Amino acid sequence: MIGLAVYLNGKKLTIAGAEDLSVLNTIVTAVGQLGKSTARVGKKRAVNLHLSVGGLTHRADGAEDEHLRWIGLRSLKVGDMVSVRIVRTDRVSQYQTAHSAGGNMREINEKKRKRWAAQRKRLSGSRAAPRKT
Repeated sequence: MIGLAVYLNGKKLTIAGAEDLSVLNTIVTAVGQLGKSTARVGKKRAVNLHLSVGGLTHRADGAEDEHLRWIGLRSLKVGDMVSVRIVRTDRVSQYQTAHSAGGNMREINEKKRKRWAAQRKRLSGSRAAPRKT
């Protein structure tokens, strides 16, 4: 399977991956007053730096999909070095949390596709015959 080996300042934090994933990500987020010209928010010039590692399953046979999280929101500081290596592996770290994606993503996406198709059909039909006033 494809996995993400995530390191912070040279120390391995996790190897994220699972056999039933369709999404796998590592995100470094910087939020707040990041530059001198950024408008002040509140009384402090606050900056929040975080690392997160997660994924989304895409299971067969109608099994419920889940959002998996290997690293929730780990605080970072200026000067930290985050590195990610894309690996092919059979050995991954256990995820920390899992929560429902609201059903099976294949079924959810199929329902959305049908709803959007019906909506497009309704909209194109209403454009074809403008109302007389």
